[in-house]
Amino acid sequence: MADGTLRIGLIGCGGIAPAHLQSYQANERAEVVAVADLNQAAASALAEKAGATAYADYQQMLANEQLDAVGLLTPPANHRAIA
Repeated sequence: MADGTLRIGLIGCGGIAPAHLQSYQANERAEVVAVADLNQAAASALAEKAGATAYADYQQMLANEQLDAVGLLTPPANHRAIA
């Protein structure tokens, strides 16, 4: 965030994820730099739209990326364990 832009990671790339990505892309102070989903195809597809790095493991994403914020976009039943 040295330049004032938040580096965002998204966990969960299906369902609502494209709408969140679109909102982040409309904000000049946010950049989605990484996405993670157990479904590698979904992660790769969203990453391509975002110009981001795709991960099949959110823990690997968190370990490898310098993120300022994370969007937790998985089904609600998974939120507690991930958070």
